Amino acid sequence: MKHLLRVQAGKGLAQLKPNQLPQQLRIVHDGSGDEVNLPLAWRNGRYAESSFTLPKEAKLGEYTLYLERKGTRGPDDKAKPSSPELDGYSLRSGSFRVEEFRLPVMTGRRCWAPTSRCTCAPPPSSPIWRCT
Repeated sequence: MKHLLRVQAGKGLAQLKPNQLPQQLRIVHDGSGDEVNLPLAWRNGRYAESSFTLPKEAKLGEYTLYLERKGTRGPDDKAKPSSPELDGYSLRSGSFRVEEFRLPVMTGRRCWAPTSRCTCAPPPSSPIWRCT
């Protein structure tokens, strides 16, 4: 997955400062609350990439993605105004759904000569017998 994050500025959109960028991607299963945390490495503050392979035992249902930064506010920072680097944040980034999928199973048979399983006569111009 590729992650982008911009903030609204006076002249359009702007990039966040390096100390304000999300540090992790949190994937949460909406039904059970199970979580997976993945670290994020930002490339020049422009985008981050992450990879997540669903395990075979993954639960079916909706998963929500959050971009998060942990706050670093300490006792000495109580008088400072709120900021992303001191207080941290969690932004809902998107979602995906895991569903059960089965390939349809169909079988077909062709008979080139009549056998006990071939009950229908072939069309006049075809050497193929229909089998049941």
